[in-house]
Amino acid sequence: MSTSTEVFVEPKTTTVFSGGFTVWTIEDFEKYNPPEDDALMGEDGGHVYWRDRELALLLGPGGVGKSRLALHLAIAQILSRNWIDFQLVGSPRRWLIIGNENSARRYQSELRLMLADLTPKERSLVAGHLFIQALVDDTADSLSLDDPIAVKLWRATAAQVRADVLVVDPWEAVIPGGDCNDAVATRAGVSQLRGIFSPHSQRFTPLIVHHAREGAEAARKAEGFDAGAFAKGSKTLRSMARFGINVAPEDADDGARVVIACGKMNNARKFTTRGAVMDDSTHLYSRNPEFDVEAWRADVEGKRGGKSCSVRDVVEAVREGYHATGKIVEMVKQSTGACARTIKSRLAEAVASGYLAPCQPRGHYTLGKKKL
Repeated sequence: MSTSTEVFVEPKTTTVFSGGFTVWTIEDFEKYNPPEDDALMGEDGGHVYWRDRELALLLGPGGVGKSRLALHLAIAQILSRNWIDFQLVGSPRRWLIIGNENSARRYQSELRLMLADLTPKERSLVAGHLFIQALVDDTADSLSLDDPIAVKLWRATAAQVRADVLVVDPWEAVIPGGDCNDAVATRAGVSQLRGIFSPHSQRFTPLIVHHAREGAEAARKAEGFDAGAFAKGSKTLRSMARFGINVAPEDADDGARVVIACGKMNNARKFTTRGAVMDDSTHLYSRNPEFDVEAWRADVEGKRGGKSCSVRDVVEAVREGYHATGKIVEMVKQSTGACARTIKSRLAEAVASGYLAPCQPRGHYTLGKKKL
């Protein structure tokens, strides 16, 4: 009986099939040396969240401070400073901010505050790496990538600035057709931007600033299982991104305090949700050491459920000197209009969370060990 012997032939290393996608063999991946200077943002412990060429998102409802946060982010990266306890690393990138929502007057005011404390050397570094569209003429009438005149302006700007990082603010002004629900237009728009800018920078990295839904129901979706539903429109934009930051208001009555949550993370573990507070004198953001994510969640849940008072309301009543249950209910009812049953439910939640503690005599409460 005859047998045949199969001869194993060592495969050749093939990196590209002519006319097709870039396709590697396992040997190609084994020999691959990733660039060592492509990191943009990370944290201690070797966690890198954002790298060159990766689409990133900055999402939040209107008026939450997205544009200011993006501007601060650009300045922090150029100067290799921290941004809300994230590490901005790597060589200074050339940043270009394009958008039609913020006037030249506003940018002038923001830059005066943000750059006021810089040394002449630092200011010169920022001046050579940060470029912002000024809404002072009719070139800002249209930014849409389906407008031939706008596309011509995009191409000319890309060639002149040679941006490494492009901040699009807001996405609705740029996406072809202006419909953020259109998945096809979303993919086409991102691809078009890459085609316009990539020839001028091998690092080209888009950061898209986009609107999230409004209200307490939406705010709770800034983190956790619902983070993917935070943005308005098609989920295609999120699916294309490698990294995303969700920004939600911490307190609807205090615009200087926001919540920074992980909207998407492909490169590492998700970062922890944190509070950020804006310094009125510089308009720069820093991490809020007093932020309590559990208190924020409880507060939002109270408003999200259609309840007219929150945990914060009952805690504030105790802080103001009302300790008896009846007095707490009376004061919160006057300030919020909530019914006694709802107020007592929030009171129980405050105790369970540690923000309040029962004390003597029976039916009285004092501030707990956890701060709100």
